[in-house]
Amino acid sequence: MAERYLNLHTKYLEEADALILKGDYVQASENLWGAAAEIVKAVGALRGIELKTYGDLFQYVAKLSCLLYTSDAADEEDSV
Repeated sequence: MAERYLNLHTKYLEEADALILKGDYVQASENLWGAAAEIVKAVGALRGIELKTYGDLFQYVAKLSCLLYTSDAADEEDSV
């Protein structure tokens, strides 16, 4: 499943690049949002988590952010 999300991520990025070159920034931003959503879904899929809604995506990104923050804080404490 993660591979599918990664393929969609790449597709959306490529489409966004083409749209930017055409000057269609609104549609390009939609594709960039899609690319970001698909990469988050891919991370979730690799961890066995299915993200179905925007709410799922936002909650998962918040959770990842907290994990990263606590991981960074723990690394800093270990190095002191």
